[in-house]
Formats: sequence, structure tokens, C-alpha cells
Amino acid sequence: MGGKGPSSEEKATERQITQEQVQVAQDSDKRSQELFDMGLPGMQDAISYYTKMSTGDTGTMMKAAAPAIQSINAQSKQAKENITESMPRGGAQDLAKAEVDAQKAGQTGNLLTQAYTSSFPALASIGQGGVGLSVNEISNALAGFSGASNTESNLINQEQSGKAASMAMVTGLASTGAEAAMK
Repeated sequence: MGGKGPSSEEKATERQITQEQVQVAQDSDKRSQELFDMGLPGMQDAISYYTKMSTGDTGTMMKAAAPAIQSINAQSKQAKENITESMPRGGAQDLAKAEVDAQKAGQTGNLLTQAYTSSFPALASIGQGGVGLSVNEISNALAGFSGASNTESNLINQEQSGKAASMAMVTGLASTGAEAAMK
């Protein structure tokens, strides 16, 4: 009597596998949400910052670059004090101080230009990479649910094949019995 379908032991094993696959998928789905929740605030802050930089608004850019500009100003002030202490008064000292001011303006201008021009690739990078781990975990969850679905589907197909084979055998026996009774 081959064709009676999977044994109850085989069914239990496949159902166990299905449950484990579902659990793995649920765990991946949960990790995906946790990673997304962890990354979203930082991503929103970065998007806000780089969006402001990409406007080119000088006031906004100066405010954002203020810590670096303060450092440039402090270094320039120190350089001028060193010039005053180490050089005699006159044209050479004035020229040296003017060069410090020119360097300060150049560094500040470069800083603001860099903030502006780097905002676009930064925004693109955030858009591409954003929450890659979250997406990966979602993929893992979907794969787990798919595996569970396939396992359950296989079990159902095996049961249906077993029932069909049993019905064919019963039908065959009934047909044989009917032929024998007619003879």
C-alpha cells in the first residue's frame, strides 16, 4: 500500500521545520524594525543638515560651520599675536598680518564651499545606503516566510498525493471486484 502519504512522524517533523522557519523570519523582521528605528533619527538629522547645506544659504552654512570657523579665527588670532611679538613694526609686519587675514578668509571660504558641494553626494549616499541592514533583515524575513510556506506546501502536496493514491487504489479494487462479480 505505497501512497498513503507522509507518516505522522514526517508530518510532525515538517510542521516543526515550518515553525522554526517562521520563527527565524519573525526574528529577522523584528531585527529589521529595530535597526530601522535605531538608524532613522540619525538619518533624519543628516538629511536635515545636508539639505540645509545644499540650499547655499550663507547664514545657514555659517551657523553649521561655526565650530570650524571659530577654530580658524582662533588660529589666525594666535598667528597675528606671534607676528606682533616677533616682528618689528612696519610694512613687513602689516603684510604678514594681511596674509594671515587672507589665509583666514580663504580657509573660511573653502570650508563653506566644501560644505555646500559635499552636501549633494552626502544626500545621495544617505539615499542609497540609508538603512541597508534593515533592508537585509527584511530580505531574510521574507526568505524565512517563503521557506515556511514551501515546507507547508510540500506537506500538503504529500498528503494530497497520498489521498489520491489511496482513492485510486480503492477505485481500482472496486473496479476489479465489480468485474469479478460480473464474470
